[in-house]
Amino acid sequence: MVKHIKLLIVIFSLVFGFSVGTVNANTYNLGTISGVNGSAFPVSNGSFTDYFDFTLASTSDMSVSASPLNLSVGTPPILFFDITGLQVTFDGSTFAGDNTTHNFSSLAAGNYQLEVSGTSNGLQGGIYGIVSNVTAVPEPETYAMMFAGLGLMGFTVRRRKTKET
Repeated sequence: MVKHIKLLIVIFSLVFGFSVGTVNANTYNLGTISGVNGSAFPVSNGSFTDYFDFTLASTSDMSVSASPLNLSVGTPPILFFDITGLQVTFDGSTFAGDNTTHNFSSLAAGNYQLEVSGTSNGLQGGIYGIVSNVTAVPEPETYAMMFAGLGLMGFTVRRRKTKET
């Protein structure tokens, strides 16, 4: 009886162990970002969660786009790279699905973290791509100087017209 219980425990452990899969987690430090940034990230089979730490130097608008780069060949399809359930969390917002883009306005200067998770099922694991576009938001002083300059130019043009007549 004890041998049967031990055998059942071993079988249960093996089945449970293989069904869970692996969990992958990486943290990437992107430093200070600006402009357009993009990269592809490979992951091993199983569930994964990757973290991207970055800094914005000034108040900025930012759009983030993430998508799995799946590759299958033949009929029935052989999945070389496959990611399902792609989900991105940033600044308190979570968005899921393939090829999603989200915009964030007037993010304060400082440190941020982007989280990407999903499940990879391909023969070679999976690959996903992230593209971000960061645009600095002009400070109010910049607008004040621009309008002051336009006002001076308008004053100068008007003054010249009055002198010519």
